[in-house]
Formats: sequence, C-alpha cells, structure tokens
Amino acid sequence: MDDVKQMLEEQQRELERIRRKRGGNMDTEKVRKVLNILFLLLTAAGALIYFGTGEYKNGLLNSVSLYVWGVALVVKLIEFYIRYMY
Repeated sequence: MDDVKQMLEEQQRELERIRRKRGGNMDTEKVRKVLNILFLLLTAAGALIYFGTGEYKNGLLNSVSLYVWGVALVVKLIEFYIRYMY
C-alpha cells in the first residue's frame, strides 16, 4: 500500500513539474507577441516619418526614421533570440 502511495506522489510531482514548464512557455509566447506588435508599429512609424514628410531626400527626419528602423530591428532580433532559445 505504501508503494502505491509513493508512486502516486511521484506522479503528482512530475505532473506539477510539467505544468510549471508549460506555464513558462506561455509567458514567452506573450512576450514574443508584444515584441512583434512593437516591431510592426516601429516599422510603420519609421515609414510614415520617412515618406510622410516629403523630406526623405535630405533632412533631419531622414535620420530620425533610420533610427526608428534601427530600434525596430533590435526589437526583432530580441524576439528572434527568444523564439530560438526558449
């Protein structure tokens, strides 16, 4: 009888371990979704700044749009790292 009780306790611990592990993956999915949305917003904002102002040949806004696109690229690289490491 004690053996059965021990087996049940071990299975319960294993089940809890699996649930904790799966719960961690859900958090990375949420983070990835937020990072993807942020990437899309930054990319669209950079395009609006670059093409929407009419000063895309020369000017300060050209540099600002390139910086915004650079930040978007860094956000995408972070998302890429999370996707393949976790």
